[in-house]
Amino acid sequence: MPLKSVQTLNNLKPNFEYLCRLCDEFNTTGFYPFAIEQKSKQCVQARQFPKRAGNNEDPATGVAASALGAYLTEHKVFYPLKDAWNSYKIIQGVAMGRPSIISSEMFI
Repeated sequence: MPLKSVQTLNNLKPNFEYLCRLCDEFNTTGFYPFAIEQKSKQCVQARQFPKRAGNNEDPATGVAASALGAYLTEHKVFYPLKDAWNSYKIIQGVAMGRPSIISSEMFI
């Protein structure tokens, strides 16, 4: 779920019960909003709100970061793409005070 700015991303205050109902309605396991941090460095910030996982937010989510890398590649968010491995840095957990950096690499 792309957002316009990192500030908007980090200021989100989700209604977790409502998010769980949306997850049920759309048959998803959570929401993963993101915003471009530094376009020139292929860097993105993201937040993971998992559905009924025992915690409202996850500071590092490899599966979601991998899917985000595929999204960034498919939609050519960082252009031009290399005709080889494309690497992305995904920063997660900042808003909850537990920052992490995940690398996501996609081959085209």
